[in-house]
Amino acid sequence: MKLRILFLITLLFVVTLGCNKVNDIATTDNSQIETTSLKAHEIAFEGTSTPFGLPMDPGTFTPLPNGKFLIEGNIAEWYESADESMVTGQSIWYVNWLIESDWSGAEVWGTTDIYVGLESGGNPADADGKWELIWHGWLTDGVPGGGFFTEGIIEVEAVGTGTSGVVEGMTAHWIYTLDLSEGLIYNFEGSINSKPVTKTIKFQRSWGTFEFDGGSCCGSPFLQARIMGEGNASHIGHFTVLNTYCLNPPAFTEPIGPWLGFITAANGDEIHSQMMGFGFDSDIGPFYIYKIIGGTGRFDDATGEIHMWGETDFSTLTWYLEGEGEITY
Repeated sequence: MKLRILFLITLLFVVTLGCNKVNDIATTDNSQIETTSLKAHEIAFEGTSTPFGLPMDPGTFTPLPNGKFLIEGNIAEWYESADESMVTGQSIWYVNWLIESDWSGAEVWGTTDIYVGLESGGNPADADGKWELIWHGWLTDGVPGGGFFTEGIIEVEAVGTGTSGVVEGMTAHWIYTLDLSEGLIYNFEGSINSKPVTKTIKFQRSWGTFEFDGGSCCGSPFLQARIMGEGNASHIGHFTVLNTYCLNPPAFTEPIGPWLGFITAANGDEIHSQMMGFGFDSDIGPFYIYKIIGGTGRFDDATGEIHMWGETDFSTLTWYLEGEGEITY
């Protein structure tokens, strides 16, 4: 049965696509595409920030003429643990303190890099993305004359920009609160602002396999085609992909119902698509056109279009594709 399927599909591609450049594009049934409204939305998060090891650099301590103390260049590694994966990971804090003369309080400010998805002590090059924060805060309720702080409340407000990977182009806002009498752990809350932006998304060479399943998902006598694989792409990092559609075994002329795609980004967010057409080009081989019809996480209500091209080998049930398109989310 499998050999008969492969023969018929191969024959279908030879007859439909031919061996020369073809200008016509085969189209699929689009009746089941759902139209979504694109809207700005925020993703709320909360979590804790805890230090990792000793400071990487204690900085310089300078007594000032007005009696206050200045600490500059303190560098420390912390770990951000949140209920949202896009703000979870290793953080490097670059901290400055301006401390009251009686140690009753302090102003604190600096910058922070958060490496998304990276464990404590990891290599930043392995992160799924990077946030760059700038922040400012105050320590209050310190103990006058008590020396370096063992008590007090620190409140910090931070804003950040995603500069690479899965958070590139996003903005976010954090409020950090630490009660020193309860230990060295910040609680934080905030939100990611994912206002719609349009970006070019590029798929480096991706690869995978396909199979045909006679299960009940399509209903007798149809078969389900499952196209599975992985690759790397801008804005989403390393991804996995699953495409599914139903076929009528005697004909194989076109899918029965929609050809749906599910791309899962490195952080778990999904891009959903539907194939709009396919064709053959003598320069690039088979090509496929997908409409983006939403997703999950930051790709909720996403729109756009993706073009993929490359190689499909029906003798080994494998494929190798690359492509690009535009996505608005």
